[in-house]
Amino acid sequence: MEIYIQSNKTLFSRAINDISKKSPDKQKNIKFINIPLIIQKLGLFPKIYESDDKKILGVADPHELGWDLSSKQIKSIRNLKSICTKSSYIEYIDLKLCREKRISVKNNPGINSQSVAEYAIWMMLSLARRLPQQINNKFVSEYDEKDEQTEISGKTAGIFGLGKIGSRIAKMSKGLGMKVIYWSRKSREKNYKYVAIEKLMKTSDFIFNCLDLNKDTMGFFNQELLKLMKSNAYFISVMGGMGYGIEDNDYLCKAVIKGKIAGFSIEKEHEKNYKIMKIPAGTNIFIPSSLAFFTKEANERAYLHFIENICEEVKKS
Repeated sequence: MEIYIQSNKTLFSRAINDISKKSPDKQKNIKFINIPLIIQKLGLFPKIYESDDKKILGVADPHELGWDLSSKQIKSIRNLKSICTKSSYIEYIDLKLCREKRISVKNNPGINSQSVAEYAIWMMLSLARRLPQQINNKFVSEYDEKDEQTEISGKTAGIFGLGKIGSRIAKMSKGLGMKVIYWSRKSREKNYKYVAIEKLMKTSDFIFNCLDLNKDTMGFFNQELLKLMKSNAYFISVMGGMGYGIEDNDYLCKAVIKGKIAGFSIEKEHEKNYKIMKIPAGTNIFIPSSLAFFTKEANERAYLHFIENICEEVKKS
C-alpha cells in the first residue's frame, strides 16, 4: 500500500510516525510518499500515477492544490482507495465520481468551527468600531459624526444557518448581551428565536451568513432580499471570500458605499475569476485575510482527526 500525503516536510514526518504507531501490524506493507506543497496540481506529480498498488491520498493543504481534485485527476490514479482531506470543506473533490468508483472520502467536519465563529465575532466588532476607517485615518482620533461607532450590547444578531459555526456565533453573541434570532433549514434551538427569512433581514442589526455553499443556497442573498436590510444594519459573511454565488457581493459593496447599509465584512479568498469592485478608502467594508480557520488549536484538532481518518482507511485495506 502507498500513502501519499500532500504536506510540508515537518507534518509529513510527524504523520509517518503517528500512522506507524497506530497501525503497527500494517507498517511493513506501507510506503509513505510526500507530495511537496509546491506541487499545485496532482498532474505535476507523476509518481502517484505510476504503480498499481493500493493508494490512500492525504490532502493536508487543499489551498495549495487550488481546491481542485477533478475527475480527470482522480481517474488517472490507479487503484485509489481513499482520499482524506484535512479540511472541513469537501466539495473541491469530485464526490460523484468517488461514489461511482467506490473511493472513500473523509474530511474534518466542524473541526475549525470555534475558530471561524470567533473570527466572525471579530469581524462584527471591527465593523461596529469602524476599523477600516480607523486604519485609513492612521488611527488618528477624530470626533465627527462620521467617526461615531456602535455598541453591540442590546442589538439583534440575525444568524442564517444554525449549524456548528452558527450555533457558536449565537452563543457568543448572547454572551455579549445581544438578542439572537435565526433562520435555519434544519436546525432548531429553543434558546434562540426562530423567525422567517424576511423578518430576520428586516429586524437584525448584524446579519451573519453561515449557510453552506451548495446548489440549494446559490443566489440565496439576492438583491431583493438584501434590500430588506435596515440602513444601520451590518452584513457579516463566513463564506471565505466573494464571488461564490450565495451572496450578491457587488450589491453589498455598493450598498455600503451609498449608505444603504452600515457595513459589510467577508474574508479575502475570493473565487478565482471574481473581480472585486474598487472600494473607496475608509469605507466600512472589512476584508481581512482568510485566516478564520487558522489557529493553533484548530490546526491540532484537524491534524489529529486527519491522521485518525487515514488510519481507519489503512485498517480497511
